[in-house]
Amino acid sequence: MTEKECLRYDLLKATRYNVDEARACYNFIKENETPVVEPAVATKPNGIYVIYTDGHAEPFTGSNSKEGVQYIGVAFEGKSFAVALQDVENVVLLPEDREAGDRERMRRECDAIYDYNSFGNTAALCEDNPNLRGILSENMAIPALGILNIMAHFKQELNEALAYVGGAELSDTWYWSSTESNQGGAWLVYFSNGYTNNLSKCNALAVRAVAAF
Repeated sequence: MTEKECLRYDLLKATRYNVDEARACYNFIKENETPVVEPAVATKPNGIYVIYTDGHAEPFTGSNSKEGVQYIGVAFEGKSFAVALQDVENVVLLPEDREAGDRERMRRECDAIYDYNSFGNTAALCEDNPNLRGILSENMAIPALGILNIMAHFKQELNEALAYVGGAELSDTWYWSSTESNQGGAWLVYFSNGYTNNLSKCNALAVRAVAAF
């Protein structure tokens, strides 16, 4: 890794993978003054989007072009993310012969459902289990529980768009989130009815990865 990448990664670990805090620290170090305030980004209107390989995104209408589709996007109440077109099956977040690192977890469901830190969580899981990097495409992450719940909420709309562009529909099955409940467990959602639970990370379940949008 470059010096810049090493610094950014060290700051992520030091802030327990809190991306916002790590960014603020990085800006402070580089500027040697108060953190740089980034320009406000306009909130995307709520809805389902079609995202193309050239970066173009447009609201899903049912008559969009099907050529070059990379993701299906979701925007809801200020949160937006891109959804992979396929599941990854039989994902084990942590093999039985490995131990997870010592860090804070979200033991209470009332806290975990408001976790949207997909990339920070996934970085921590990959540190415990490097094999996870092999199942995720570049710039993709296992969704945090808050993101996964939005996906479950919009399952019907997502499936309509996924089917239209030739992707695989979300199944009536359990999907892993990247939000950990304790050292050995993580939160998951049953997409048949939206039920949330936590389970040992050694179980093999489906993942529908997400990217920034």
